[in-house]
Amino acid sequence: MAASSASMSDRPLPHDLDAERAVLGAMIVNPAHVAEVQALVSPSHFYRQAHQDIFDAICELAEHGTAIDSVTLNDCLSRHGKLDAVGGPAYLYQVVDGVPRSINAAYYAELVRRDALAREAVQLLRRSADQICTNPAVIGNGLPAAFQQAWDQVITAATATAEAGLAEADLTDAVDVAAEGRALEEAGVPQLLHGIIPFLGVLGFLVAYAKVGKTTFGQAMAAAIAMGRVFLGHLTTTARVLVLAAEDPPEYTAFVSRHLDVAPGRMTFYRKPIILDNHGLAQVIATVRQGGYGLVLISSWQAVVRGLIGDENDNAGAVRVVEDVKAAARLTGVPWLVDAHAGKGEDHDDDADPSRAMRGASAAAGAADFTLHLRYANGAFGTQRKLSGKGRFVNFPCMTFDYDPITGAFTVLGDSKGATKETTWRLIIEMGALSTDARSIAEIGRRIGFQKEGKRLSGTQRKQIADALHGRSDVGRVEETRQGRKTMCYRLLGTGL
Repeated sequence: MAASSASMSDRPLPHDLDAERAVLGAMIVNPAHVAEVQALVSPSHFYRQAHQDIFDAICELAEHGTAIDSVTLNDCLSRHGKLDAVGGPAYLYQVVDGVPRSINAAYYAELVRRDALAREAVQLLRRSADQICTNPAVIGNGLPAAFQQAWDQVITAATATAEAGLAEADLTDAVDVAAEGRALEEAGVPQLLHGIIPFLGVLGFLVAYAKVGKTTFGQAMAAAIAMGRVFLGHLTTTARVLVLAAEDPPEYTAFVSRHLDVAPGRMTFYRKPIILDNHGLAQVIATVRQGGYGLVLISSWQAVVRGLIGDENDNAGAVRVVEDVKAAARLTGVPWLVDAHAGKGEDHDDDADPSRAMRGASAAAGAADFTLHLRYANGAFGTQRKLSGKGRFVNFPCMTFDYDPITGAFTVLGDSKGATKETTWRLIIEMGALSTDARSIAEIGRRIGFQKEGKRLSGTQRKQIADALHGRSDVGRVEETRQGRKTMCYRLLGTGL
């Protein structure tokens, strides 16, 4: 028991130094953030003493109406004999480096405050445990009551809300909101990939079963956006792309990207593992802003959330992580598209609901802004795929396209029904299933491999073959009596027939 207690005591207290630096940096680069940060945190909320000292100095400058910059901050810390203790001018530069003026300081201040309250709770529990271990008799002398009172204070602080209520500036009349909506309808929702990816701070999932080609498809789509080229027949808005290849080996990512035709600086790969926790999200947000990126493509969901969710069926945990990533996308103002694995029960029908294809916690896909569903069109070893989408500002039916592994080109085959008709017709011709002799749909189906030995064609297969034959000038129809009943048969029309 003693060893266990010691290990518990040695465990680091909750803290997020990156969030602390983000808060301090925001206050320095844009003093307008000082008041909102002061309303959320105090010096004691910072885990590192140097950060407490820097926060004190910033607040002192603000209180006296002094400009807040590297010169005045250095001078203030020097006067209090704390400049060297905080790491000198070099550390102050690190705090400010890369922090944009538009950073959401309140978001990071809330993280700092949350960790400070968590530390207080842990320390309260440790103190109480130490008292009980030192003097077990204290249990009968009021410790439980004292502990409960202190614990209630911690919980009250953690759940406290601002008495002033919601900021008046953040409240908008319904008349104005409706007018904004009509203006948006008239101007059109900004599109990154027209009809498929909105050019807004939204989070989408690209869902497909393992090895269907999510990575290849995502990279080709991203390259088209990076260069402003048409993709799958849809117009794009030119934007720089950041690809977080967190799942695959760097060599595989390079191999898949061998067909990409992009200009230098238009598309960037990060080929290392990354977790989308608070630290990882802050890194991505800063990178997007500093690099002027217009799309974040992430591979894959399972790789970037490992350790953040109890298991893949943890709906509450999945939603929490999705909401954090959505908030990050909102802060950047550009779309984030994350590829994810589909479940084993994935529906391949043309009318399948894309939002129900994702594996694991069903609430995760529902919490995202939109879902793109990629699936096989002509079998696991074929080159054709189907894509459909559904969600906020996204709603398009199934389309079919073909992938050329030699050139890396994607070619639209039209809507799914038209593509299926043409594919089936090509199969009929290539297999010699239709000739000048009249043949029934069952005979044609057997020759193209639809009808297996001892099995009957399904209604869907019969309709697929009939649709492929319907309306063709080189196909004749004749009704024959077979096995005592009339059967519609088809033949290939030739010269003189």
